[in-house]
Amino acid sequence: MSSKSSKDMATLSQTLQTTQALLTQFLTLLKPNTSNLPPANRTTDNPPDALAVLHTSATLLKAQTTKLALLLTTPPFTPTALTTVVRAIANTCLPAMMTAVELCRPEVYTETMRKEVQARVRRALVELQRLVEEVGVVAGRVEAEEEAGTAATEKEKGEKKEGKENGNASLTSSASKKKPAPPPSSSSGRTTLASTGVLWEACDALLLLHTEGLAGLVARKAEEYCGLLNDAIEELKEWSLETSFEEGEGESDNDEEDSDDEDDEFDFFGSPNKLPKADPKLRAQLNSTLRILKLISLLYRTGIKRRFKFLPAIPPSTPPTTSSSPSPSSTPPSHASASALLVAQRIDSLMPLIALTTTDTDDLASAFYELDAEEAVHLVDACTDHAKQVAGALRSEWVYDAVTDEEQNTKTPKPDQKPRSQSQSQSRRQSPAPRPREDDFSAWIARWEDLLAIELAKFREL
Repeated sequence: MSSKSSKDMATLSQTLQTTQALLTQFLTLLKPNTSNLPPANRTTDNPPDALAVLHTSATLLKAQTTKLALLLTTPPFTPTALTTVVRAIANTCLPAMMTAVELCRPEVYTETMRKEVQARVRRALVELQRLVEEVGVVAGRVEAEEEAGTAATEKEKGEKKEGKENGNASLTSSASKKKPAPPPSSSSGRTTLASTGVLWEACDALLLLHTEGLAGLVARKAEEYCGLLNDAIEELKEWSLETSFEEGEGESDNDEEDSDDEDDEFDFFGSPNKLPKADPKLRAQLNSTLRILKLISLLYRTGIKRRFKFLPAIPPSTPPTTSSSPSPSSTPPSHASASALLVAQRIDSLMPLIALTTTDTDDLASAFYELDAEEAVHLVDACTDHAKQVAGALRSEWVYDAVTDEEQNTKTPKPDQKPRSQSQSQSRRQSPAPRPREDDFSAWIARWEDLLAIELAKFREL
């Protein structure tokens, strides 16, 4: 290997080590539930859109990844070109992605979006780390092959010289022939093309966040939770119908023996108990529970169509101000920014409630399988409590009406109340209280609450 080639390989190795160290540092900051992320610079009046920055950085990373894969799979191996691409990734793509994570403030983009951005960026960096590792593996193998080829060439020259001296000019060295190199792969066992494809998928997931926005993300997550809820309903329904069918069948003695043997086998693997025919109360509780769960599913499915898919775009034109004591020189927050803050708070309260409902539903199904009526009653109450909170949060539109000065001044001070100072009046004008706007879906929510109350009353009478 020439001195220039050795120097190029050393530069590539150093670049790879620096990039790996940077990726390790960023992945530590992006761990779930971490508080190590530095706060974004909030002194900027108009900060860039975090999702747009994420879209740009993901697009660049995908393009640089394509170059990297082509350089690794297409001979000849060029360490200088690889060094240029890896440096571009480390100096542009990675800082831009981390900036997007820092800009994604929960009071503007919601905590739901922030967690999703952080998780998807982390996944992309994990896959990038594996691809960078493969670059080092391929570079090490190429360097070893070149050193082995140089040694073989020197050996062949010595053997030819010795053959000529012995009068044997036709001496061949078949052992020095190179074997075809296997496709590049890392310690994970994946080829370069496979790792590139996985990284492309991670980049596409980042691009999708910008394309679908908050409305698409929240609607998709709500649909996933609703799907889990519907699966639990179907399982309980099938368990009830299957039990009823088996209890209504007439069986011969031999069939009963075979059935007992099968039951023993199923019990060994932890199959659920059968619904007892002699316990009509538990069966009535199950049927009533199914009606309640269907009402909850109806609420979520309708809420997705009427509310989640019509979320306003983020970020708003004026970022919301969260400071409790604004300075006199600061401009008062606009109605749009105050409304955006309320929308973010509603979303962050809604999504955990919907997730809890699906968890409670799974526990509810387990309680029925274990024939635990008391636990089933407790879990039905938990499910309905969460559903009623979701209904309350979905009652109004995402649009808020501004409170006028006349409405703010309608409240007259009490006789013993001191008049407000000018600074207090200004502070009150700087903190408007937007009023939620209702529509026909608000009336639908009220009717749904009435139906749920009726079903709950029937359930508690059992």
